[in-house]
Amino acid sequence: MRYSELFSSFENLFPEDANVFEELKEKNSVDEEDGMHPLFGLVVVQYLKAFVLKSPVKAQRAFDFFEIMEESDDPMIAEVLEFSVLENILTDEDINYNLWINYCGEETKKAVEKIIKWLSP
Repeated sequence: MRYSELFSSFENLFPEDANVFEELKEKNSVDEEDGMHPLFGLVVVQYLKAFVLKSPVKAQRAFDFFEIMEESDDPMIAEVLEFSVLENILTDEDINYNLWINYCGEETKKAVEKIIKWLSP
């Protein structure tokens, strides 16, 4: 997986929601030129909240992708997941931890534990 293709790879997992991604990009005033962190932090996290976490099939598909991101040899890919997705969902009061943590793979769960330690006072 290439860093420059992260968002399009994620988006391609959900072809049935292509219009949703376009709407979220427009709503949040981001596009591919803004980079992976804004796309994942503003678009993917909102997509998770609105659609994925209401569908076990979509949730598993998304979190399987996140596991691949976390296992990547490219540390920039894992950083997108950790800082732009996981940290955002961990700090979002509208997202129930128990709703999504069981979809995480082993490496993603380790990243979640690491982020929780960072966030703890």
